[in-house]
Order: sequence, then structure tokens, then C-alpha cells
Amino acid sequence: GARDIRVLVNANDETVNRDAIDEIVAHWSATGGHVSMFEFPDSLRLPHDIVDPDEATGNTKVTYPVILSLLYGSTPPANLGVRVIQSSP
Repeated sequence: GARDIRVLVNANDETVNRDAIDEIVAHWSATGGHVSMFEFPDSLRLPHDIVDPDEATGNTKVTYPVILSLLYGSTPPANLGVRVIQSSP
């Protein structure tokens, strides 16, 4: 029933199956949901766990503002390093 879906992926994360994520996003888009997909580029070298402030290779100064922006329904500012991959009507 959701009509506004925001997906955030980490290009440096090899733990998750990106093909499966892309397939789910395509399905959601095809069934009428507005889907926006955002990506942290691999150049940020973020770990799988982008939320844990104790993650040694993490960077919550970058990830938290993006996550909060998406949770509150806005597009993260470009200077935070995240890029829009897809946005359906």
C-alpha cells in the first residue's frame, strides 16, 4: 500500500545482493509506487553497517544526515555524497 518508497544503497557494500534490490525496486515501480533510489558511492568506502557509530570504518557524519533526510521525505543535499539513481513518477 505504500506510495512513496525511498531506497538507500551503499555501492561499497558487497554483503547485500544488489540485483535483488534492483528487482524489488523495479517491481515496486511497476505496481504504481513512487520509488526513489539513492546511493552512497563506493568512493566513500563505507562499510556494510552505515548506522553503527562504533563502526571503525563508518562515517555517521555522512550517513546520518542522508538517512534523516530520506526519513523526513526530502532529498539529501548533493554535498553529502549521495546520488539519485532512479526516481519514478
